[in-house]
Amino acid sequence: MNLGDEALLLGAIECARVDAGLGPADIVVLSDNKEDTTVRLEGIGCEVRQLRRPYGGKLVRLPFVMVDVFRALRGLDWLVFGGGGLLNDSNRTAIPMYTLIRILAWFRGIRIAWWSIGIGPLQDGARKRMASWLLSSSRFFTVRDDDSYRMACEMLTRDVTVTPDLAHAIQYSATETKAELPIIAISVIPYKKPGIWFEESGEQYAMYCDKIVHSIQGLLHARADIHVRLFPVSLQQDGAAIDDIMALGNLATEGRVDEVRPETVQSLLSELGQTDLVIATRLHSVVLATIARVPAITIAYQPKVASYARELDMGLPCFGIDEFSSQQVVDASLATIEHTEGLPDKLLRENAERRLSLSRAITSWRALT
Repeated sequence: MNLGDEALLLGAIECARVDAGLGPADIVVLSDNKEDTTVRLEGIGCEVRQLRRPYGGKLVRLPFVMVDVFRALRGLDWLVFGGGGLLNDSNRTAIPMYTLIRILAWFRGIRIAWWSIGIGPLQDGARKRMASWLLSSSRFFTVRDDDSYRMACEMLTRDVTVTPDLAHAIQYSATETKAELPIIAISVIPYKKPGIWFEESGEQYAMYCDKIVHSIQGLLHARADIHVRLFPVSLQQDGAAIDDIMALGNLATEGRVDEVRPETVQSLLSELGQTDLVIATRLHSVVLATIARVPAITIAYQPKVASYARELDMGLPCFGIDEFSSQQVVDASLATIEHTEGLPDKLLRENAERRLSLSRAITSWRALT
């Protein structure tokens, strides 16, 4: 379970309901795990369909997958690909699968839209051509950041529009009371961890974990009142990294280090709302921090994270995951929590502006229908 993906889904549904004026009966969610998604969307009222059986890269399953998808698409007028870094090389089967779905949708007479998607990196020529066709054959699309804009402009001759990440449509009211002592929340990932990461490297994973441990220890040593809290965005994958980091530094014995593992987006927002600073690694750790009005410094593991931090323009540091040092993280964290005046209000305004931008884009899409 990835709470970043959940945030995108909730944001897309909110846009469809509020900005496009669709009722619950007009919205169909396609999921690879119908039962779990149905539980998570309880109370919203939209239909959830199973998209397909597991593929697992086995060609023998492909005909059955095609039948599953074709059935799931029945009765739809539009197919919306909502948010996320959908068009890139990190998953070798993703773009071919989207191409297959697009072809099946064409046979059904379904129009295609892409809302606030991320594009790139795209190094493989065949996948880049497929991505270009997917976008050029759609009735409507927007991208979520400047890097995706540049990539789209390279591939297409049509106009390209940038709109914010769909998670900015999530409703959030700050009701949490902050503790008197400063709390620093850290999003960790299993960066290069063998058996989990696509391009694995045990040496790089060990180096990353060691730097996070030394960052935590440096913060605790610098100020006796600081509390550190680790949290995941991808519950299973990031949870494994939390376990490794806690064990490596023997942090469970520290009275000022703990962990939380929220299972819903709203519970994660509630946890973040109680903190004074987020050290963000995954994209949606910094996006959700923005929504919760909490300053975030970033350790970017992909260009999309650095791009978001740069466009946020809060004057907060952003480090590359292979280049950062523990001392840099400690110094930046201390400087930020000591000078947060005005930042929550700036984040509130920034989120409101992004929500308005989303509203305008979805309203323009609705005009096409």
